[in-house]
Amino acid sequence: MDDTYAYVAVKLYLKSGQTEDSIQEIIQECDYSFVHDDIIEHEIIEIIDTQILEEEASLEVDYVDPFDVSDLFFGD
Repeated sequence: MDDTYAYVAVKLYLKSGQTEDSIQEIIQECDYSFVHDDIIEHEIIEIIDTQILEEEASLEVDYVDPFDVSDLFFGD
């Protein structure tokens, strides 16, 4: 017998400073509630995507070589 189901995507906005491990923990600890007479069960299948801002990376200054002209276009 085939199951009847629907996939639902949910986007969670989290406080900054999260890691992949902390995101996994948050999702595991959440109380998901789907209440309807026709819903018999629900489960979290997978984490589809995450975005983790690297605050440390934003503080670093990229090195710029003032003599590098490799990205300039010189026409013929």
